[in-house]
Amino acid sequence: MPLQQQELLKVCEILAEEEGLRVTVTESFKGACYAFAGALVGGVLGGPIGLGLGGAAGSALAACKSQGKFKSAVHVITYEMPDRQKQKLATAVQNVIQNIDASDVVTLIAILNGNNITRNIIIDLIKNALTSDMGLRIAPQ
Repeated sequence: MPLQQQELLKVCEILAEEEGLRVTVTESFKGACYAFAGALVGGVLGGPIGLGLGGAAGSALAACKSQGKFKSAVHVITYEMPDRQKQKLATAVQNVIQNIDASDVVTLIAILNGNNITRNIIIDLIKNALTSDMGLRIAPQ
């Protein structure tokens, strides 16, 4: 008996959690601008030492401003992904696992943990759903 959409999405959530996938709510480019500006100002005012201190201060400011602007992929899949995107993701995962005999989520996760190729394909599907379909960016790990 094939797994239902909710069960397939649960598999995606478990894999995303295991991978530590997070998405950025705003672009990381803003944080880089803070770090760059701090390094530039520090370098102009303090030379090489000011460059280091300014870069560190700009990076610290960027870190403070980015608090709460990252979300787990699990949160996005569960609460923010539109139903149409959920269906598309579940169908894509179903197509990948159609030859795997798994009757429940736990069995499927156990099988995927032993099969890195299929696991990585599903993780790539999750990343693609978040980036291409929803326009989000995957945060560096």
